[in-house]
Amino acid sequence: MPKLLTQLLNLIFPPRPTEKLIQESTTEDIMKLYSPGTFQSCIYLSSYKTPLIQACVIENKFHNNKRSTELLAQILLQWTKHQILPTLYIAIPLGKNRLRERGYNQVENILDALDNNICIDSSILCRIKETEPQSKLDKDSRTKNIQCAFAYKNEKVDLSQYDQIVIIDDVLTTGATLEEARATLAPHVPSGVKLRCLAIAH
Repeated sequence: MPKLLTQLLNLIFPPRPTEKLIQESTTEDIMKLYSPGTFQSCIYLSSYKTPLIQACVIENKFHNNKRSTELLAQILLQWTKHQILPTLYIAIPLGKNRLRERGYNQVENILDALDNNICIDSSILCRIKETEPQSKLDKDSRTKNIQCAFAYKNEKVDLSQYDQIVIIDDVLTTGATLEEARATLAPHVPSGVKLRCLAIAH
């Protein structure tokens, strides 16, 4: 019945190409694309060049597509399952204007969709500078654009209770955003606590 309903709705409201690809994809399809790697000291979990990953990122970021969020969460879930250290996950924050326009933080959506018990805190980092979308800029401009964009916010959180802190973004291109977030948080991380950067796709 759900499939028939989807087909009917698609006739009335033709889906976007990215939306259609997600409708036709299964959890098994997305799991085949889990392929962790590293780029400039940042970890990534899949390739953005893959059509399904790209569709999921676009739909999650710009259309708040719940199915795409669930599929990206499955990618992240595989990585979190292998983390044996007490870990705190922090989503890259959006600026107030971008959050107001969009109505949600796409990375927080992914974290919230995880069905395992992980520690998440989005109050530690905030974005204090409204920036241009990184996707529209070249490498040098991205670095300048994101400089001094973040601030350490919630000093009440006891970071010493964790062995590992992971800052997460949805897409890693040059690494400028994650590296700036890491540089902002690093002075406040207790000695002995690992600070890592992670992206769903690169």
